[in-house]
Amino acid sequence: MLRSFRLASRSSVSARAFASQRAGRGRKAAAAKSTVDASGSDVKVPLALHDVAGRYATALYSAAVKQGTLDKVEKEFADIMDMANKDASFASFLKDPTLAREKKRAVMDQVLTKNKASDTARSFFELVADNGRLHQADRIASSFARLMAAHRGEMNATVTTAVEVDKKMMDRIRKSLLKLNPNATKMAVETKVDPSILGGVVVEMGDKFVDLSIRSRIEELRTQLDKPVQ
Repeated sequence: MLRSFRLASRSSVSARAFASQRAGRGRKAAAAKSTVDASGSDVKVPLALHDVAGRYATALYSAAVKQGTLDKVEKEFADIMDMANKDASFASFLKDPTLAREKKRAVMDQVLTKNKASDTARSFFELVADNGRLHQADRIASSFARLMAAHRGEMNATVTTAVEVDKKMMDRIRKSLLKLNPNATKMAVETKVDPSILGGVVVEMGDKFVDLSIRSRIEELRTQLDKPVQ
């Protein structure tokens, strides 16, 4: 049974629907289709992702939630990417933009059938292949992993400072980030050092970006000073 996915874009563009019966699958024909709206109110998405890969990942998350296959789909997607990491020819196949979309869909169907994948995963990868997006499978997988981490209450943050900070300061930053995200059960913080920010801190967390650096304050001040006096 093939299902339709609707991808959320700026204008909530509907993705291509699939309704044909696949030969050799042993599935029942004329099965009811379900439409998933990644931006719909019926599925609460834990993290807003706005790029192309993020929209596909969100569509998959929404479909899996509705169909009760979220954990299974997570493993299935991870298995596909693990195969690509271990098999150079398969990775090349995913990335090759010259292969016909029908060929890519057929190969993916064989792979997923062999792995006894869920209908959710099979329908999704058929959609991705038909839309010519298999070359972005790794980016979609990364976005889906972020959604799953947020679903489990795990938050990842990147904190950039002008100089290295000690453990005591890092613990204070982590506690502050947890207060900003009361639903988070775990906060993984990656630290970066960038002397060009001059001081302060820059935080990237999910779809949030907070720039409290001295550099940004100086740039704001310079912008204000460049404005003509009224």
